[in-house]
Amino acid sequence: NGVDVRHKNIQKKLRSGTDHCLVQYYITEKRSQTMNEPILLVSLTTAWLSVYLYTRIYYSKDTFHRWYTINNIHNGGAVLWAILCLTGHASERPVAICWSLSYFMIDLLDCCLRQDAVYAAHALFCLVLGVANRNLLVCQALQTNSKAALLELSNPFMHLAKKTRQPWHFALFALVFTLCRMVWLPVVFYQVAVHPPLDDLWIRRIVLTALALFYGLNCMWYYKIVRILVTGGKSEKQKER
Repeated sequence: NGVDVRHKNIQKKLRSGTDHCLVQYYITEKRSQTMNEPILLVSLTTAWLSVYLYTRIYYSKDTFHRWYTINNIHNGGAVLWAILCLTGHASERPVAICWSLSYFMIDLLDCCLRQDAVYAAHALFCLVLGVANRNLLVCQALQTNSKAALLELSNPFMHLAKKTRQPWHFALFALVFTLCRMVWLPVVFYQVAVHPPLDDLWIRRIVLTALALFYGLNCMWYYKIVRILVTGGKSEKQKER
């Protein structure tokens, strides 16, 4: 029936009983092919690029990065689709994967042009992990794209805290950041690490290394968050002066 090598490998693993999680994934993935992934990825990338060019031409080079409404649209879409996928109401492919990849491609471009090394590293990690989520069997079986998308839940609270400058808004952001990034991300790492092997070992090591580095980046941000909570933001205000 025109089944490619990729699906033959999945079927072989299913017959051998290597991973029962793949049964549900295989069924939902086959149903999700009603949309053309390349076309969807190009369309979404073009849309994000158009927004980026609009902000850069008519406003400033920092507008796209600081335009919280646009960022929240991405975050909200990623989190909403992640919840639908994890509850069995939708498939990660093609919408969820393309939604994240398209945004972070433009985000990486923006960070490079602004010479923002930290956020460029963040965008690069997201792209690498996004490609892994798209292509690796272990990531597909565990739905790591959807689980990783839940990290984005902390961003709207960060935007709210920056906009209002209210201490309790920042405290709320710190709480959500702790749960989503400092607690949840190690859970995802552990699941990938202990899952029965479905891909080559060296590929898994690359993914785990990328996850560890990504967690290290979040630890750096978390240190700054805790410092603001302890000092009341005095150190950050002194830097601004």
